[in-house]
Amino acid sequence: MESGTTQRFTSIIGFSSHEIYISATNGNNEGLIMRYDGTSWKEIAHGYYPAAADSTKLISALGSVGGESGDSLYAVGPLIYKRQGSRWIRP
Repeated sequence: MESGTTQRFTSIIGFSSHEIYISATNGNNEGLIMRYDGTSWKEIAHGYYPAAADSTKLISALGSVGGESGDSLYAVGPLIYKRQGSRWIRP
């Protein structure tokens, strides 16, 4: 199964065979979170540290992803974000 990224995976969490999340980094304060839906991978978050000019991006290099479900997902790096629907907020 190909993820489509050349970044190094830093964590993985799965809730079912069609709901798997990974965090990855390129080692230069940039990271991403991808979701596997049982068919393909899709990027759902991209993080930079320090902040990128695009305010829709997470302001953090992403070192880990975790939670109790896809609806209760956290992205952790220098900052912590919680997923709410398709948005990421600072708890």
